[in-house]
Amino acid sequence: GEGRRGRVRFGAVEAGVVAPDDDLLFVLCPQSMQGVCIMGPLQRLVAEAEAAGAKVVLVNPALGDIPGAAGVMQVRGRGERIAFAQSFRDCYAFRCLFFAGRFCFPIVGVLRFSLADAPFWTVYRRMEGKQLSDYEAHAGAAGAGRSVADEGGAGGSSGDVEELYAPVAVYAGGGEGGALLCEPPPSEEITAVLDPKMNKRS
Repeated sequence: GEGRRGRVRFGAVEAGVVAPDDDLLFVLCPQSMQGVCIMGPLQRLVAEAEAAGAKVVLVNPALGDIPGAAGVMQVRGRGERIAFAQSFRDCYAFRCLFFAGRFCFPIVGVLRFSLADAPFWTVYRRMEGKQLSDYEAHAGAAGAGRSVADEGGAGGSSGDVEELYAPVAVYAGGGEGGALLCEPPPSEEITAVLDPKMNKRS
């Protein structure tokens, strides 16, 4: 409640765990397993939280359907499960990007979304070595957009930075009421931004 210090409790994803004085529930990595669907227990938990006036935050959810033990997808109620999964709103996302099939899967960039301070999807390119030097020389005087290093509070001068993640593309629009909200950009578009050579090869 307002004016009261927070109290943390732990519990399972099931009915009967929401207390009347709960303000916020974090559900860590909810996902179904073969033969066991998480959606039913999660729906009951969310219903109890809403009745108590509490908010629910899912951390790293994987709410997609998976085949049963016999390899058959459960069809009954699938539309309701999809609608329930889509009822949640992204509030923060941070994902490393790499090109599949390349040696050691080197990270080439990151995809970031933050509803609090940047309500749009931003693609950052990883820069190091000569590429980083060229970027700093070009953007230093002009003042480039914030990098991931800037947002993470990396200390020291630019000479101390061995790598940097610079913003190269922003995806926004399509939200209700003119809000800058949208779905994550398709993988093909991210690839084209991070590796223009892919367009020439296609």
